[in-house]
Amino acid sequence: MPKITNVEEAREAYNRFYQVKDSEKRNLSLQEWNRFYLPRVQKAIQDKDLGAFFGIFTSGYMPPAGEARDIARASMDLFVSMISTPEQARDIYKMFPYNDDLDHWVGHDGKITERWDQLSFLEIERASSIAEIKTAADNAFRKRKSFIMGMLKWVEACQTVGEINKLLDYAKGKGFNNSLFSEAIRKRADSLLLSETPKVIDIKTIKSHYCLASRGSAIEIFVFEKWLDLCTTPEEANEAFISSPKGKVVCQRGL
Repeated sequence: MPKITNVEEAREAYNRFYQVKDSEKRNLSLQEWNRFYLPRVQKAIQDKDLGAFFGIFTSGYMPPAGEARDIARASMDLFVSMISTPEQARDIYKMFPYNDDLDHWVGHDGKITERWDQLSFLEIERASSIAEIKTAADNAFRKRKSFIMGMLKWVEACQTVGEINKLLDYAKGKGFNNSLFSEAIRKRADSLLLSETPKVIDIKTIKSHYCLASRGSAIEIFVFEKWLDLCTTPEEANEAFISSPKGKVVCQRGL
């Protein structure tokens, strides 16, 4: 058994004896590893140093078992409760090398992601503008209910078709696909299209409106008829005709 004087040597010895399956020397190495690493854990807990506490799990030097890990896990609830913002929770989450297997590192209760979701939920509830909702959504954990809540609140905050399109671009960029969100978007978009379509004066905008309208709906026909009204050349009319709603009879005007 080599002489061990620090954490690095203890870790190296443990890994070496683990591979050769020398259980006695491996256990002795683990004891030394805990002995040298325990003061770091105790100092982080005593100082209530949030970054240092979670850093001990991700440094690669936390013993896989023993007193140091047990004491750190026993303090987990306290340090999770000290996380005060979604951004802070997100940054701590990202410290762990395997985010999808976070429970493997800190326990089997998902405390960090639960705290992140709680804080995001509160931030989304307080948001009162699209800009604030977007910031809250950016900070939320996309796999949890707070992000879905933020997206639904964003839909309701949209006052123009342009804002709906920006929201759809955002959702696409996030790879977000949710049935509740899709239905909310459909209803909100149709409502806004009904009020904005009569004001449209150019082909490009009306084509964008037409792409957004619910397929097979009265709104789709309503927007399409406006598209026809805006056509000033045979080419424009033919393009509209090709894209006409399914089952709708269209009479091309002489231009």
